[in-house]
Formats: sequence, structure tokens, C-alpha cells
Amino acid sequence: MIEDWMLLTFDIPTTDAGNRSRADFYEEARRVGAIMHTESVYLLPWSHRANTLVMALFKIKDGRVIAWHTKPSTPEMALDLTQTYDTAVRDRLHDIDARIPKIVEHIRAGHAGISGHMIERTFTMLGDIAGIIQRRGSKALAVDFNATRQGFEKAVIEAAA
Repeated sequence: MIEDWMLLTFDIPTTDAGNRSRADFYEEARRVGAIMHTESVYLLPWSHRANTLVMALFKIKDGRVIAWHTKPSTPEMALDLTQTYDTAVRDRLHDIDARIPKIVEHIRAGHAGISGHMIERTFTMLGDIAGIIQRRGSKALAVDFNATRQGFEKAVIEAAA
């Protein structure tokens, strides 16, 4: 159960520049492991490393990002947030799992450009999620991650042979 959380709030105007900044926020927040709690509110487990990673979000132009270090008010709320967070991390692993057959299909069809781009993006996704799971410290998520990583590596090697 996670007892320390980082709460991220943002206020980014609805303008062309703001929309680009919002997209930058979403991408960076996702990369560091933040999940949407409610509109304009994201959560991730607090750690010194997460705190450092979140600093990049303060550089978002055309808006304001605020980070809070907080603790849920009850153990039940901490458990609920932890379960919600872990489910979101597992969903991201499932997203990676869903890419694997598509990559294999492109490799077998000789679509080197598309498969190469998908492989590169999947490596990035795996790297991001590995850091997220390491900071989370969940053995169960680590087992799930290893299964996804091994499935990806095996499928790509077999498809390329």
C-alpha cells in the first residue's frame, strides 16, 4: 500500500499554444508514471526520484503546474489509490502486449519502416514502465513487466528469423 503520493494539478488555457502545452504535459506526466485522478488532477507515488522527474512538468509553457506531496486521510483511501494506480500500470502493460502482434505482423509483411518505428516506440514504453514499476516497488507488477518484456523480445526475435 502506498502512503505517500504526489498530486499534480495543472491549469493550461484552451488556446493553440495551451493545447500544445497540454499535450506536452500529458506525455511527460505519463512518462513519469502519473495517472489521471480527475480532470486536471494526476497522481503518482511520491519518491525523491519521482519528485525530480516531475520538475520537468514545471517547464511546461503557457500554463501552471503545481505538485503536492500528500498522504491519504485514511488507510482505506490509501489502499483504494494504490489499487487504482496498480490497475493503471497494468493497463499500460496490456497496451504494450497489444502492440506485439501488430509488430510481428509488420515484420512478417516486410514493413521494415513501420515495424522499426513500432519496435523503437515499444522499447521506449518498456523503459518508461520499468522505471515506474521500480519506483512503485511492487513485486507483482515487476513479474507482470518481465512477462511483457520477455514476450516482446521473443516475438520480435521469432518474427525476424
